[in-house]
Amino acid sequence: MGMWIISGAQKGVGKTHLAKAMCESLPQAVYLKLGHCPAKPAASPLPSRHEEALNALAKLGRGHEHTVMEACSLALSMPEATVVFVEARSGMDNIRPDAPALRRRADIYVGPGASEAVWRSALRDLAPEIVARLCRVFESQKCYVEGGSGVS
Repeated sequence: MGMWIISGAQKGVGKTHLAKAMCESLPQAVYLKLGHCPAKPAASPLPSRHEEALNALAKLGRGHEHTVMEACSLALSMPEATVVFVEARSGMDNIRPDAPALRRRADIYVGPGASEAVWRSALRDLAPEIVARLCRVFESQKCYVEGGSGVS
């Protein structure tokens, strides 16, 4: 099963749109969103997120080839996942404090300077038609982040 984690520099960069578009492009994919819940106690934020993710995945069943999770908090702690990072839009503030670490961890970067060649390299284990669809999704999101006509 392919595990994908969508992360981003801040709210409003189109993570949900990107995750759902990826689900439409990947075979037998399911979407899962973690976040937008009350803050966890400082002593246990990450373990509870892992547990939450594993419980949610177990409830989804085994009939899915790909799981696309919108879960910034897990991007740094799940080495088996392919991490997609969406850059902040120009002129926006309220950047996540962990954005630099998320950006470095990303297998796929979507933002200014992003390269389709790099995306294709990261996607090399997928069928060519899936790679082409995902690259179109990433390009659209890149245009949005850069302030162009992409869809968010």
